[in-house]
Amino acid sequence: MKLRRKAQIFYILGDAVASAAAWAAFFAYRKIFVEAQIHGHAMPVELTSHFALALILIPLFWVGIYAFAGAYRDIYRKSRLKEIGRAFLITFLGTLFLFFTLLLDDAVKDYNAFRYTFATLFLIQFTAVSLVRFVILSILKHHIETGRVGFRTILVGSDEKAQKVYESIQQSPVSLGFRFEGYVSVKEDPPHLLKAHMPSLGEVKDLPHLIKTRRIEDIIIAIDPTDYSHLYHVLAAVEAENVYLHIFPGELDILLRRIPMTTIYGPPLIEIPPHVMPPLERNLKRAFDIGFSLAVIIFGFPVFLLTALLVRLSSPGPIFYHQKRIGRYGRPFTIHKFRTMYVDAERNGPALSSEDDPRITPIGRFLRRTRLDEIPQFYNVLKGDMSVVGPRPERPDFIKEIVKKAPEYRLILKVRPGITGLAQVKLGYTDTLDKMLERLRWDLIYIQNASFILDLKIIAHTIIVVLKRKGV
Repeated sequence: MKLRRKAQIFYILGDAVASAAAWAAFFAYRKIFVEAQIHGHAMPVELTSHFALALILIPLFWVGIYAFAGAYRDIYRKSRLKEIGRAFLITFLGTLFLFFTLLLDDAVKDYNAFRYTFATLFLIQFTAVSLVRFVILSILKHHIETGRVGFRTILVGSDEKAQKVYESIQQSPVSLGFRFEGYVSVKEDPPHLLKAHMPSLGEVKDLPHLIKTRRIEDIIIAIDPTDYSHLYHVLAAVEAENVYLHIFPGELDILLRRIPMTTIYGPPLIEIPPHVMPPLERNLKRAFDIGFSLAVIIFGFPVFLLTALLVRLSSPGPIFYHQKRIGRYGRPFTIHKFRTMYVDAERNGPALSSEDDPRITPIGRFLRRTRLDEIPQFYNVLKGDMSVVGPRPERPDFIKEIVKKAPEYRLILKVRPGITGLAQVKLGYTDTLDKMLERLRWDLIYIQNASFILDLKIIAHTIIVVLKRKGV
C-alpha cells in the first residue's frame, strides 16, 4: 500500500511538472511569436514575478481539473492508451477555460492569433502530460508484471473451471496482479481441486465478511455452466462491495461479444468495476449534490422555519425525527426528517406507513404530499451520507426481510441512497413488502443506467410531482 501511495504522489507530481513545463514553453511562444508580430521583434523571456506565480498556480489548476476527472484514482489499473484519450478531452476543456479567463484580452495583431494561441497551448499541455503519463504508467505496469504490486484476490469456484482459470493465470509469462488469498466454493460438497494451491475460505455467504476482514480488492468468478444458478447469489453477495469483479465468460458471452480484451496474457475475463459511474460523472454528481443542497438550505430557510413551526404546533413532540438507515456499502447512518407522526408511533415496533395511516398528523400528511418533510435530509447530502438522487434508504429491519426474498437488494448498496429516485418517482411511498420488492426493480434499473443526465431528469420529474402535491 505504501508503494501505491508513493506511485500516486509521483503521478500527480508528474502532471504538475509537465504542466509547469508546458506553461513555460507557451510563455516563450507568446514572447517570441505572438508579441513579436505587434512589436516587430521578439520580446525577451524573463522570469518576472507574474510568470513565477503562474508556474505555481497553472500546475495547481491542471492537477485540480485532472483530479476532478478521476485521473488519480486506481492508477495501477489504468490503461495507457485510454488515459491519453481521457487527457485529450479534459485538456481541451481546461484549455478553453484558461483561454477565456486569461488569454482572450491579450493584445494581438489580428484575430487569427487567438486560434494559434489556443491550439498551441492545448497541444503543448496535452503532449507534455501524455508523455509523462505514458512513461509513469509504463513503470507502474512493470511493477505489476514483475509481481512487485498485486491485488488481494478471492477465486470463487473450486472445480475444473476454477482450476483451469487459476493455472492459466499462474502460467502467464508476466504477473497479472492477482494475489490469491484463497477460494470460495459455490457447491455444498465441492471437489476442492484448488486446495493444493490456496486455502478454502468458506461459502458464498461468507464473501462480504471476507472482503472486509481480508481487504479484498478483486473477485474472480470461475464456475461451470451447470452451476450458473449460483452466479446470481454470488453477484448479489459481492456487487455491493467496493471490489473489482472478473467473470470467466461462457459460450453465450463470447457469441454476444461481451468480452473486452484487457490483457493478451492469462484467461479472458469480463471485468466489472466497483463504481456504476465513471470518475468524472461521479464527481459531477457529488459537486451537484453539494451545490444543490446548499441552495435549498440557504434559499429555502424561510420555508424551513415555517415548516418547523407547523410541526411544533401540530402535536406535542420534537420537530425533527431521527432514524437509523443503511447507506452505501451497507454503512449505517442517521437520517433527519421533519416529524410527520405522533410521538411513539412505533411503540409496537417498526411498521411501514400507508397513505391513510392514523399515526400521521394532519400537518404530516401535507408535509409528505409536498415532500417538505424531506428538507432536513439535505444535511445528510452535505455530509455525504446521501445523494439528491438514488435508491431510497431503508431501515436495517426491513432490509433483513427484503434480502430473504431478494438477495439482489445488496446491489443497490453500490451507490449513495437518495432523497428522490427513479423508484420513488414511479411508485411513491410503499406500505407493503411486496411493493418494496417492486420498487427494488426500478432501483436496479436506475443503477444499470446511472448517469448525471438521468439524475437531472429525475429531479425535474420530482419537482413536477411535488408541485402537483402528489408526493413521491
